[in-house]
Amino acid sequence: MNKNNTKIMALLLAAVLAVSGCAGADSAPAEENGTQEPAEQGAREAAAAAGNTVKDEESAEPGSTKTEPAAASSGKTGTEPAAASSGKTGTEPAAASSGKTGTEPAAALSDSTESGQTAAQAGNGTGQHTSPEDYGRPEEPADSTEADMNYDEVDQKAYEGYHFVDVFQNEYEAVIDENFPRNIYFQDSFVWEEDRMTYAGDDRYTWRTGIDVSEHDEDIDWQQVRDAGIDFVFIRAGYRGYSEGSLRQDAYFEKNLREAREAGLDVGVYFFSQAVNEAEALEEADLVLRMLDGQALQMPVVYDPESILNDAARTDDISGDQFTRNALAFCGRIRERGYAPMIYANLVWEAFEFDLSRIRDIPIWYADYEPVPQTPYFFTVWQYTDSGTVPGIVGPVDLNLQLIPQE
Repeated sequence: MNKNNTKIMALLLAAVLAVSGCAGADSAPAEENGTQEPAEQGAREAAAAAGNTVKDEESAEPGSTKTEPAAASSGKTGTEPAAASSGKTGTEPAAASSGKTGTEPAAALSDSTESGQTAAQAGNGTGQHTSPEDYGRPEEPADSTEADMNYDEVDQKAYEGYHFVDVFQNEYEAVIDENFPRNIYFQDSFVWEEDRMTYAGDDRYTWRTGIDVSEHDEDIDWQQVRDAGIDFVFIRAGYRGYSEGSLRQDAYFEKNLREAREAGLDVGVYFFSQAVNEAEALEEADLVLRMLDGQALQMPVVYDPESILNDAARTDDISGDQFTRNALAFCGRIRERGYAPMIYANLVWEAFEFDLSRIRDIPIWYADYEPVPQTPYFFTVWQYTDSGTVPGIVGPVDLNLQLIPQE
């Protein structure tokens, strides 16, 4: 396909997505089988493929299949636990969609969950943990000079537009939003060493390796994980089903949180969202806060929206504006309670869903399975594969690279 045709198709896709809306990639494990897709089904599939895939765990619903991250775009692949559909978490809380909202007492939530999963004791969400002000993105460039040097020294068109591929190698072109901080990392500094990604040759940043897990990973030997050089972990707290919309606590959340800490890993948590409005996003945030009950975290609390592919989802018709509002509502509540918020995103969401100017002060956990990050935008953590291997975990696992500014 020639470049002009590609660009036209991309613009049409953007228009479709803008009209129909696209839920993120990590869809709730609701019916686990489903995979996520962006706005219209065809467009959603391409986009999802492109960027987000629901994490295995998230997809959790029984049948769920993990979608690939964005470039997988997302990493989390969008199957929701669905009302548990999935298996990994898959059951939606019952009250399901609605009903039990994060504001209800944990006990109520637990009654609504399937598979015997219970919600954590209610808590006020306050306590000692990473501050939203202290954690977050490295310093942003004062102007675009450094970003220009970094993103693509050869392609000067990077300022006006950019080209990217999704996990299925579908091609897209999009216009850069100048209202969001630029990616200032050096592309040639991302280097594979054996089975891990590293970042070398840039004195501005150091790095460390992490993973993200859910009940789908079942029992984990956390000491082996730590001994294998893993520094941090994002643990799934729960999910909302993509069909009924019920809330569920991840069956292994408390065990993973306790044992990961005991092994010496820094810990953050994420929630697999299928919110259709701000009220539901707040319910999800409140559930996470009750589950944490003021416990300290060293890493952020992540809002992980997901699009469901190959199955009808309650989030199929969400607009980009609502997609953005939901993220802001969740992250705002998390920040109010003293925790550092973060948003999980892939290139499709960045290009066609999020209003980046409204989330510019929230750190990004970026999912992309290409050899180097394709995004022109700044991110703090890069989920670079969903097929890593780590001693202590049976089966493939998502691997993440955290980039930390040098003092």
